[in-house]
Amino acid sequence: MFTDRELEISKLMAEGFDTFAMSERLGIASHAIEWHVRHVIEKLEVHSKLQAVIAGTRLGLIQLPKHQELLKSSRNKLRAQPVCMKTGYCRPRLHRRFFMGTWKFDPYHTQVEFSAKHLGMMTVRGHFAEVTATGEIDVEHPERSEIEATINTASIRTHNETRDNDLRSSNFLEVDKFPTITFKSTKIEHAGKDKYKLTGDLTIKGTSKPITLDVVRYGEFNDPNMGHRIGYAAQGQLNRKDYGMRFDMMLDGKFIVSNEIQINIEGELVEEKVPAETGAARKSADQEHSR
Repeated sequence: MFTDRELEISKLMAEGFDTFAMSERLGIASHAIEWHVRHVIEKLEVHSKLQAVIAGTRLGLIQLPKHQELLKSSRNKLRAQPVCMKTGYCRPRLHRRFFMGTWKFDPYHTQVEFSAKHLGMMTVRGHFAEVTATGEIDVEHPERSEIEATINTASIRTHNETRDNDLRSSNFLEVDKFPTITFKSTKIEHAGKDKYKLTGDLTIKGTSKPITLDVVRYGEFNDPNMGHRIGYAAQGQLNRKDYGMRFDMMLDGKFIVSNEIQINIEGELVEEKVPAETGAARKSADQEHSR
């Protein structure tokens, strides 16, 4: 079922080591560790619990007499849930550790931009300088992920202070009354290689409406100094009047500001490092999952 190297890595996983700690312990490059971790998890997911227990026994991590019921129920060849190599039981902590993780947008490498037409001709572009976004990201299955973002409305910039102040006024964002714009994802759908449909609730000026963005995954990077990061781009469109921005001034039959606003986002999500659990915390978790 497992190679000797995979058994060794499985034991470190059960003890709460992250990829960097395993890399230092085993003297193997972190990208190679990640490759082994993925294969270990895949094997745990497609083999029976019985096989997981046998693998744990080979490591000396579990005692078969304590798992007679598990052994008995495993003979029906049901697919396994992710199984803790230390207890033989499902242990969600490990699944989150190596698949789901908490990520944040790097503020130095994030751009939230918008554009609108002026008199149906020139495109006026702007951005928000203050954006925070976090998410629970499943690297292997992004459609299981969740994203939340908050934008400081007063941070709007269009390279023209007079226009910026107008956008902050009651004609548009009314920043004194509504200091933030928020987004919370509700669904992520795979739409082709490295492409996704991200649907969520966008709230502007107290009005929440669903919006769908086209997302492209640019790439993934993992470095001890820069951290584990993934680059994404997203684009979409909204009608500003749907969110209470009803400025309607016209000149010569043309709207000064178009109703349709284009949205373009680029950013790098960085995974937050999870501190290793203490021995006492690990023992408590194992006792909880062995009940």
